[in-house]
Amino acid sequence: MRVIFPIIICLLLSSCSSQFAYRHLDWIIAWYSDDYLDLNRQQEKVLEVELSQLLNWHAQSQLPKYRDQLTAILNDLSALPLSEDTITQHIHDIFQHWHVMRRHVSDRLPTLISQLKPKQIDYLFKQLNERNQQRLNDYQALTAEEAKEEKLERTEDLLIDWLGSITATQASVLLDFINKQQDTTVERVTYLRAYQETLKAAMLSPVNRPLLLNILNNPDEFKSQTYKAIQLANQNNTVVFIRELSIHLQPEQILHLRDKIQGYINTLDELIQSSTKKGD
Repeated sequence: MRVIFPIIICLLLSSCSSQFAYRHLDWIIAWYSDDYLDLNRQQEKVLEVELSQLLNWHAQSQLPKYRDQLTAILNDLSALPLSEDTITQHIHDIFQHWHVMRRHVSDRLPTLISQLKPKQIDYLFKQLNERNQQRLNDYQALTAEEAKEEKLERTEDLLIDWLGSITATQASVLLDFINKQQDTTVERVTYLRAYQETLKAAMLSPVNRPLLLNILNNPDEFKSQTYKAIQLANQNNTVVFIRELSIHLQPEQILHLRDKIQGYINTLDELIQSSTKKGD
C-alpha cells in the first residue's frame, strides 16, 4: 500500500512526462507490484478493478487538494522569509495527504487480502524482508561520513533542480542541516520488521476487517520511542533548514522556484480537467 502514494508524487514532480505517467498509473503500479505479489489471473483482474477505482478517486478527490497546497506555497513565496509556523503547517498538510490515501487504500485491501493464498502471503513478506535486509546492508556498507556525503549530494542536486543554483551561503546552510540530521536506518528496519510480522500474522488468519484496518492505519504503534524522537528531531531540523534557506533566496532563485511550482500546478489542472471529463 505504501508504494502507491510515493509513486504518484514522484511521477507528478519528476518530469514533463508526468501527465502521461499519471494516466498510466494503473499498469505502472501493477508492474511494480509484480516484485511483491505472485497473483493468478483472477486476482490480477480484481487488482485491476481496485486500482481503477482507486485512481479515479485519487484524480477527482486528491489532485485538487495537491493543487491547493501548491498554490498556497506559491502565495507564501510573496512574503519571504517563510515562518516556521507556515513551514510546519505545509509539512503537516503533506502528511495529511498521505494519511487520507492510506485510509482509502486500507479500506479496499481486505478484498484483495481475502483472495490471497498462504503461499502468496509468504512470498510477499519474503520479498519485503529481503528489501529490509538490503536497506540494512546498504547502510552498513558505508561509513557515517560516506552516508552523510551521499545525503549531502542528493539534497544539493534537489536544491539545484528547484532553485536553479545555490550560493555559498546556502551550501553552508545545507551542510549544517545534513550534519544535524540523524540517520534512522536501523530504527526504521526494526520498526518495519515488527510491523510486517504482525501484518503477516493477521493476513494468514481468517480475514478480520477491523483488525486489518487497525494495523494498516496505525503503523506508528510499532515504532519505538527512540525512533519517534529522532523523526521529530529531524522534522524540526528540516523546518529550521527551510526557514534559513528562505532567508537567503536570491531573486532569480525565487523566479525559478515559482516557475517550477506553477508548472506543476498547470500539470495538475490538466489532469483534473481530464479526470472530470472522464467521469462525465
